Amino acid sequence: MAQSEGERLFIQICRACHTVGEGRLVGPDLLNVTKRRSEEWLLSFIKSSQTVIKNGDNDAVDLFKEFNQIIMPDQTLSQSQIKSILTYIEGIVVDKTKTVSGTEQFKLQNKEGLNIGKLRAEDFIQARKLFSGDIRLINNGPACISCHNVVDDNLISGGLLAKDLTSAYKRLGGEMALNSIITNPPFPVMAAAYANNPITPDEAFLLTAFLYKANKDSIFQWTHKDYQNSFLKNGIITAFVLFGGFGLLWWNRKRKSVNHHIYKRQLKTK
Repeated sequence: MAQSEGERLFIQICRACHTVGEGRLVGPDLLNVTKRRSEEWLLSFIKSSQTVIKNGDNDAVDLFKEFNQIIMPDQTLSQSQIKSILTYIEGIVVDKTKTVSGTEQFKLQNKEGLNIGKLRAEDFIQARKLFSGDIRLINNGPACISCHNVVDDNLISGGLLAKDLTSAYKRLGGEMALNSIITNPPFPVMAAAYANNPITPDEAFLLTAFLYKANKDSIFQWTHKDYQNSFLKNGIITAFVLFGGFGLLWWNRKRKSVNHHIYKRQLKTK
């Protein structure tokens, strides 16, 4: 059967953070969402959740607080596209006897059948190197550290473009949510970065494992200080000191053009 537009958009944009009848992920389970909320509300919230929240809508504010104040990205979808997603969700038939909730619904495993709790120390080292770019991603996508920072004494500070991921495992709700985001990124910049360079399932497993360990071990790390902001501040101060020092050091050197001094000598000889 050909894939409908609603199904395609749901898989592309929504599935990383939402399920239908399989429990909560980063965001709420969308089963019966069209019965819980009006179409007008859903259209507005999906288009720009933060606009609805900032306008003081009580349901939107409560939802935002319930899910750890994780910002749902604004969408460039048209109303007809959003309606097609809602129609697709309405049409999903869920076997209620198999519906589960919480983190028990999912155990992430690698191709060898091992879950994160069974990994060896060398596996986590490989995962860290994959995050840092010491090991290249198979499809040549950018290393995570280019945009993200993680507090780890074995890593240099990461990029400032996106959020710090030290506590992402806890903040986003565990391995299922993280793995979904890594394999099917809902964030525009991340989606564009990996559109033609997708992360493989094995790589996603290792990156999820790294973030699990980073969250677990963060209390033992020394690098809790925000070095990124202090580095920027100290860099600006140092630049001012250097430029000021150079100016004072060479205050009497060549303040005027060579021609000016020649002209002054000629005036004195007259």
